[in-house]
Amino acid sequence: MGDLPPRYDGTLHPEVWVQDLRFFCALRGIHDQATVLSIAILRIDHNILIPRDIDSFNSLVSVLKDHVTHSVFRAVSLEKLNKLKCESNGDISKFIAKFTSLSSNANITDQEEKKSYLLRNMPNDIVRDVLRSRIEKLNSFDKVIETFKDVMLEHRRQVRYGSKIALKHVVTGRFLSCIKGMRYDTGFKQHMAFCNSWQPDKLQDLWIVIPACEQHVKSGNPIHHQLSHQ
Repeated sequence: MGDLPPRYDGTLHPEVWVQDLRFFCALRGIHDQATVLSIAILRIDHNILIPRDIDSFNSLVSVLKDHVTHSVFRAVSLEKLNKLKCESNGDISKFIAKFTSLSSNANITDQEEKKSYLLRNMPNDIVRDVLRSRIEKLNSFDKVIETFKDVMLEHRRQVRYGSKIALKHVVTGRFLSCIKGMRYDTGFKQHMAFCNSWQPDKLQDLWIVIPACEQHVKSGNPIHHQLSHQ
C-alpha cells in the first residue's frame, strides 16, 4: 500500500487528490464507485467533518472546497504564484507547468488575471514589455503560452549589452582573440586583438559587449544594429 495517496488534510487540491485516489483504486482492481467513495472519506483528516449524506465525488469535492483549509490552501498558492520567477535561461516547460498548477490551486480562472500574473513572473522589464504587447489582444490562454514561449526563446538568442560572445573571422574561420598583457606599442596602447584558433578558447576568445564611449546603456538591453547607406 506504499503507493496509496496521502490522507487529505487541506494541503492538496481536492480534485487532484480525489483523482489520485481513484487512480490508485483502479490499479488495485477496485472499480465500485461507492466503495471508492467510502475509501476516500476514510482517508480524510478527522478534523474535516464530512456529512453523512455524501453520495458522489462531486459533492465530496464541494465539501472539501468549502472547508476553511481549502481557503488557506488557495491563499498559500497565490503567495507562491506571486513569488514565482521565470529565469532567463530556466526550463520553460517546468515554469509553465508550475504556473498553471499554482493558478489552478489559487482558483484563478479569469484569463486577464492570468495574463497579469504571467507578466509579473517575467525575468525583466524588457521581456515583460515585449510579451505584454503581443498577448494584449489574445483571447486564448493556450496562445498566450505559445507566445510566451516564442518571446523567451527570442530573448535567449538575442545579443545584449553585457553578453559574452565569440567573434569569428569570415574568411579564415578563426576566432578573434586577446591575451592579457599583450598590447600595441603605439597609439593608445590598447590590448592587441588577433585571429587565433579555429576553436574558441573560453579564456581568451570571449568578449563582453559594451556600449560605445559616452553612451549610457543598461546591461541587458538589446543591441540595435544601425546600417549606414552610402
